[in-house]
Amino acid sequence: MLNFFQNKLCKILLSHLVFFTSVAGEAFSQDIIQDSTVVELYPNTHNYKQLHHIQELNSANLKNSHSTNLLEALSGNVSGFKIASASGNQFGSVSVQSRGINNLSGNSKPLIVLDGVPLLSSDLLSTNGDYDYGSVLQDIPVQEIKEVKVISGASASMLYGSAASNGAIIINTNSHFSDDKYVGVDYEYTSISEKVIALPKLQYEYGGGNSSSFQQVQGSDENIYNTVDYMVDESWGPKLDGTEVVHWYNLDQEGTIYGTSPWVAPNITYEDFYDRGHTGAHHVTAWITTPLVNSRFTYSRTNNDGYTPNSDYNHDRLKGYIALKPIEKITFSLSANYLKQKVMGRPAVGTNNLNINTSMIQWTQTQLDYDHLQNFIYQGGHQAAWNRRAIDNSLPLSHNNPYWTRYYNFQNDNRTHNSWNAQASFAATDWLDLTTRYFGESYSFNSEERIAIGSVQQSQFSTNAQTEDTENFELLVNMKRQYGDWNLIGSLTGGVQNQKSTYKNASTNGGLSVAGIYALYNSNQPASIQTIGLNLKNTYYKASVTANWKETIFTEVSGIIDSPEGQSENNSDFGVSAAYVFRKPLPNSLFSYGTVRGLIHHGVRQSIFSTANYLTSDLSAETVADLELGTSLVFFKNRLTVDFTYYANKTNDAIFPITVNSGTGYSNRLINIGSLTNKGIQLNLSADILKFKDFNWKVDGNFYTNNFEMNFIPEFTSLSAEEYRGVKVQVQDAGNLVLMGTAIERDNTQGNAILNSDGQYATITNQDLGKVMPDYNMGIRNTFRFKDLDLSFLFDIQKGGHYISYTNRYGMYAGTLIETTANNIREDGIVLEGKNRDGSTNMTRISAEEYGKMFNSVDELNVFDASYIKLRDLSIGYNLTGDKLGIKFIDKIRFSAFGRNLLILGLDNQHVDPESAVTSSSPWSGAIEEAALLPTKTYGFSIKVQLKHTL
Repeated sequence: MLNFFQNKLCKILLSHLVFFTSVAGEAFSQDIIQDSTVVELYPNTHNYKQLHHIQELNSANLKNSHSTNLLEALSGNVSGFKIASASGNQFGSVSVQSRGINNLSGNSKPLIVLDGVPLLSSDLLSTNGDYDYGSVLQDIPVQEIKEVKVISGASASMLYGSAASNGAIIINTNSHFSDDKYVGVDYEYTSISEKVIALPKLQYEYGGGNSSSFQQVQGSDENIYNTVDYMVDESWGPKLDGTEVVHWYNLDQEGTIYGTSPWVAPNITYEDFYDRGHTGAHHVTAWITTPLVNSRFTYSRTNNDGYTPNSDYNHDRLKGYIALKPIEKITFSLSANYLKQKVMGRPAVGTNNLNINTSMIQWTQTQLDYDHLQNFIYQGGHQAAWNRRAIDNSLPLSHNNPYWTRYYNFQNDNRTHNSWNAQASFAATDWLDLTTRYFGESYSFNSEERIAIGSVQQSQFSTNAQTEDTENFELLVNMKRQYGDWNLIGSLTGGVQNQKSTYKNASTNGGLSVAGIYALYNSNQPASIQTIGLNLKNTYYKASVTANWKETIFTEVSGIIDSPEGQSENNSDFGVSAAYVFRKPLPNSLFSYGTVRGLIHHGVRQSIFSTANYLTSDLSAETVADLELGTSLVFFKNRLTVDFTYYANKTNDAIFPITVNSGTGYSNRLINIGSLTNKGIQLNLSADILKFKDFNWKVDGNFYTNNFEMNFIPEFTSLSAEEYRGVKVQVQDAGNLVLMGTAIERDNTQGNAILNSDGQYATITNQDLGKVMPDYNMGIRNTFRFKDLDLSFLFDIQKGGHYISYTNRYGMYAGTLIETTANNIREDGIVLEGKNRDGSTNMTRISAEEYGKMFNSVDELNVFDASYIKLRDLSIGYNLTGDKLGIKFIDKIRFSAFGRNLLILGLDNQHVDPESAVTSSSPWSGAIEEAALLPTKTYGFSIKVQLKHTL
C-alpha cells in the first residue's frame, strides 16, 4: 500500500501543491489547547482530534523516568520523531528529526509550547566549538508536566504555521478550575545516581611505544635503565611482562630518576577515572483550586555532582500561576517561570585536547595507571604529564594529563530563563469569545572557557554572552454557531511579535601573560571581541473555520499570513483537512468505532538563512507540498486502538549557501539548489491486554519509518552537509543522506576484497559507505498495575542507519583497542581474506601494527550499523493513600524506584553507543563520531507526598 501511495496518488497531488513554513524565530500562532483559563483555538476539542494526528502522552510515564531533559524523555514514546542524544552529556544537545529532513539549514528542532508560550529554540554557542551547551529547550520542567501533546508534520504547520515545520510539542503544567474547593501542598525528593556504561574495551597486554624493545638511558648514579618512550601516544610497545622500567612518575620535573617500577597492566584504569555522579532534587508546590480562583506556585532545586572530576550543576526554578474568574463571563490569568542555572566542568566534545576521551582511549599508552596520574602537579604548579617531551623535559608533547584538563582547562556557564503569559478572556455572547494576551520569553547566557599556562595548547581565556528577548501581543476571536445538524466554529487571530538578540564573544590572543589569572586584560596581545545584534518584528494573522455534521463529518480550512519586517513578500500558510467518523459498532463485529482523515497543506517560505550575510540575487522562496492520510480504529470495546498515518512532503527550490568570489562583496551566495522529498508512515498502538479490577496490563507501541530523497538542479550532483578528515556526510542526487569516504576495492563477480601485493586492502576513494538515516524507529512500553503497585518499562529500538567511528579509527591505529591483541595477532600477524589482482587467494601475512594502521586510511573499516535496542526507562512505584493511613489531609504518598538507559543491546560496534556521537541538534549530528562522550545509565528513587484539604 505504501508503494501505491508513493507512486500513484502522491505524484498526482504533490506536483500541484505548495506549502509554507516561515523563518525560524518568526510568528507563532495560538496554542491549540490550553487550560480552562485560556480560550482554545478550537473550543470544541473533539474537532481537531478527529482532523489531525495528535499523540497524547501519558505524563506519568515521562515523570516516572525522571529524565532531566524533556526531548530526551520523549525518545521511544512517540512516532514520527527520531530523537537522539548523548546520555553522558545530559545538559547538551538533543537531535530531533520530525518526518525526515525538511530543510538544509541544519535546524530540525520542533516548536515547544509551554503553558501557551512558544519557547525560543536557539542553540547556546561555544566560543571555540569545544563544548556542547545545548539549547534553552532543555529548561522545560519534566516533573511539573500535566499534559503533553505531540504533533508531526503538516498537522503541526497547519495549526501553528511555519514555526512548527519540524513538528510541535504542546505542554501544559497548569491545573483547571474545579467546582469543588481544594488547597494542597506537594513535596517530592528525588535522588539519582549516574554511572558510565558501554566503555570502549582497551587491551592491556602491550604497553606504550612503537617498538618491541625499551629505550635505555644512563642515570645520575651511572646505572643503565630501561625507559618508556614517553613521546609516543600509541601502544605498540613491549609486552607487559613485569620488566623494571622508568615510568613517567619515576622522574622529577628536571628528569632525575628516582627508581623503577614494573612494566605491568594498570591496577587503576581509565574506567576508574569516572566518578559515580549524583543528583539530588527538591520540588515543592502549593496550590488552590475553586470555581473562582485557581493558582499554583512551585519552587524546585536540583544539585548535581557530575560523573567526571570537577563538574557540578545547580538549577533553581520558580513558577507562579493564578487564574481568576470574577464573574462567569470573564477570566484573567497570569503565569510566569524563572530559572537560574549554573554549570561547571561540562565535558568537551570532538577530537581535541579538551576532550579527555581523546587521550584516554584513542591516543594513549595502555599501561598508564590512573592512581599515579592523579598526582598531576609538580612542586611549583607545573603539570606532571605522562607524554613528556623528553626524559629531561617535562612539558607535555601532545596530550595533557587528564586530571590537569579537568581541574585547570575547564569551563563554566550560567543562564537565566524567564517566560510569562498574561491573558484576559471575555465571553461576549453564547457564541462569541474574545481573548487578548501578552506573552513572551527571555534568556541570558554567559560562559567562560579557559586553557592554563603549561598545557599542550596555547593558554587562553574566552567568554561568550548571549541574550534573547521575545514579546508577543495577540488578539483572538472565537465564534461558534449551530445551523441544524451543522456546528460551525470560526477563529480569527492577529498579533505582533518583537524579538531582540545579541551575541558577544571575546578571547585573549597570543596566550596569557600570568598563570592563574583568567581575564581578557591578561592577554599577551590585544583581545579579540565580536558583537552581533539582531532585531526582528513580525505581524501575523490567522483565520480558520471548522465544521462538523452530526459529529460524523468534520472539515477545516485555515490560513496564516506572516509579514516579517524587512521582507518584500509575505509568508503564507494554507491547509484543508477532513475526517469521517464511524460512530456505531458494526453488527456482530469486534470493531467499536473509527475515523478516517486527510489533509493537504501548502504555502511559501522565505530564506531560513539571514539574508543580510549572503548574496541573494535571483533567489526564489521555498515552496512545500504536504499530503497526509490516516485512520484511527478502536476494537474490543475500546481495549485496542490502532492509529495509522501516511504522509508525503516535498520542498521545492530548497535554499542553501555556496561559496562565491569575494569580489561580489560576499563570501557566500544563497541559491535554490533542488527539492527535498520525505515519505513515510507512523503507527501507534495501545492495548489493554488484561484488565481486571485490581490488575491491568497495558501495552503501548509506536513505529515510524521515513524515506528521504533529494533531487538537485543540473549544476549539482551532491551536497556535503558535514565533512571531517576526508569523510563526508553527503546528500546525493536522487538519493539519500550517506557517508562518503574510502572503501575497499572489490571484484565485480563475487564482491571479494582485492588485496595489494603487500597484503593490505586496495582502496577506492569517494565511495558510498552507507545510509545515515535509519530504516525505522519504534518503541514498546509495558505497564502493569496491581492494586496500588505499578511497574512500567520502555524498549526504544532503532534499525539501520550508519555512522563512522573515529574512536575505532584512531584506537586501532594507535594499538589501544582490544582487537589489536585478539587471536594472537601481535605474535602471529593476520592474513586478510580476499583475492590478489591475479585472482589467486591472498596468503600474504601482515603484522598487527600494519593491520591497525590500515584503519586510518580505509574509512569503510570504521563504518558501523547504527541499530540498537535500549531499555530506555524502567520504573516501579507504590501509592499509599491517606485513607489507608487514617490521615485525612494526606492525599497520597508515592514511593518509586527508577532507572534510565539501563541496558543497551544489538550494537554493531562494542566500543561506541551510536547516540553518543550526537553533539548538536542538526538532523545529521551523530553520523560522524569523534571521541564520543561515554554513555551513562541513571537510577534512583523518589518520595512524593501530596497534602490536600477541602475548603
